Amino acid sequence: MADFQAISDDNEKMLAVTRKEIESLRQSVDSDIDIDSEITYTDEQIEKLLKKLPVVMYHAAEQIVLRLMEFKESKRRLKKTLSNEMMKARLDATLTAVGDRKAAAENSQAVEDAEIVLINAEAEYRMAEYRYDSYDNLYTAVKKLSAMRIEQNKAQERADR
Repeated sequence: MADFQAISDDNEKMLAVTRKEIESLRQSVDSDIDIDSEITYTDEQIEKLLKKLPVVMYHAAEQIVLRLMEFKESKRRLKKTLSNEMMKARLDATLTAVGDRKAAAENSQAVEDAEIVLINAEAEYRMAEYRYDSYDNLYTAVKKLSAMRIEQNKAQERADR
């Protein structure tokens, strides 16, 4: 029983850490959103972003795949744990009704721990998707900004002639 409590405490800590990270990210995004101020990039900064962002996006895509695999594995483990607990409940002579056995299995500590792991895995997967989407949006914005700068430079060259 002590082992189950230790696992449960670890999972609760993981869930709390994930929640703190999400809240911190939300606050960071809220504080970074300032539509009144203009963000200006130099040509060098634009060029640097255009070179680095595809690599960053590739690594973010890798993270999505890894987090998706962890999420799917957590789902599988939850189903397996629930099945094991159902088997244990069938052996309990005091649980005669199917509903009682199912309730006992679903309320077991092992299933609860597996559910917490699943919740954490899903949160990490969704955050990985969010990161990729934000990098993709930034890359799109930088490409548009680059195109605008090129047009401005061409217009300036024509005006200088």
